[in-house]
Amino acid sequence: MSPSNRHHQYPLKKNTSWQMAFIRDNLPVLGYASWDGFSQVGWGLLVCHVDRPPANTDLNFHSWRFESEFVGVGDIERCLLDLEVPLAETSSLIDAIAQSDSSREIMLLIHSGRLVEALWLRALATTPPDCYQQVCDRWDEFMPEVTIRGTLN
Repeated sequence: MSPSNRHHQYPLKKNTSWQMAFIRDNLPVLGYASWDGFSQVGWGLLVCHVDRPPANTDLNFHSWRFESEFVGVGDIERCLLDLEVPLAETSSLIDAIAQSDSSREIMLLIHSGRLVEALWLRALATTPPDCYQQVCDRWDEFMPEVTIRGTLN
């Protein structure tokens, strides 16, 4: 589950993984949640609890159901233990978060059933602060609900 150095690229092909389609379809909200959490508690990890789409779903027309939680660095270890992530993987993820640039990147953990996948989203076409502003400007369209866990470090 170690953080990947994958770059998010557009457009996604039809045979893409559902996780990449989820990111593509929800990037403004993910960026909003990441920047909002960072602004309130500092460094951390955006955790999305996602309902995995049924097999053979056309991901171009899928409506995603998910909950977002931004977890501050002081609470990440407990959060990962709750998700049954091995302790050895936790320290490498926390190290990666410390190296990330929250104004340009998103540290994302996708949780769906037994799947827990960490992604380090870099080279984004739209930065988290820009996503935050877009969502605020079009609030009625998005109305995201984000839980934020932690205190400002």
